[in-house]
Amino acid sequence: RRWVSAGLEILPRVLSFRVLRAPPFSGVDRVLAALENDGQQVLDLVALAEQNVWSGTSSTVESGISQSAFESAVLHALRFCDPERDVWVSELVLSATDTLSIPVALNQKLFSSASVFVETPLAQRVQCWKQTLAERGMDIEGVITRFAADESLPAQSLIARWRGLASTDAPDAVLAAILQDFVDRRYAAFSSKFDRSSIEGTLSIDTLQPLRGSAPDADPVLRRLFTTGTT
Repeated sequence: RRWVSAGLEILPRVLSFRVLRAPPFSGVDRVLAALENDGQQVLDLVALAEQNVWSGTSSTVESGISQSAFESAVLHALRFCDPERDVWVSELVLSATDTLSIPVALNQKLFSSASVFVETPLAQRVQCWKQTLAERGMDIEGVITRFAADESLPAQSLIARWRGLASTDAPDAVLAAILQDFVDRRYAAFSSKFDRSSIEGTLSIDTLQPLRGSAPDADPVLRRLFTTGTT
């Protein structure tokens, strides 16, 4: 473990990061995949933390990965990064009560790194989450039950509202309500601690599949990627 701790202390200091900031289920993983296909260096912290299904939705991370395994995975990814080139990173939403934490040196570097805000239409985010749930074999009732079982999560009035929408057989409406009523509000509280001046522009997503959108003029990498078109 000593060499893992030492590596996580040293490598973040010599690497240059660009953070893609966005509320959960905004399709950042798809943007990272497009960047990687373009030959860019990427670090998908959400995937490494195994948070694909519940990323940023809970006050506690329900992940099968341990802190030590997470740190080892992060170090393994960082070891292959070229310090002469930027590393594009997905924002990992964690709270003080989570069982996982971003290694200190990396977290400090990401906090002060340049970032791009990813803005995705609600309907596209709903489809993104719904596809992820389908891949994991989970249904809407399972989503609501998962929230209802955690006392630190939404008020029972919200649970009742979501169950009411579910009773009308409107899964998209349920997921949209969960995002608006709870997930986005939690993200707003999380992101309020970041210096907004670090955000250099906004990547406005039109569709996630195929991936289409408008990149900030000041970012040549994203500008080229979204001008030439992605898939």
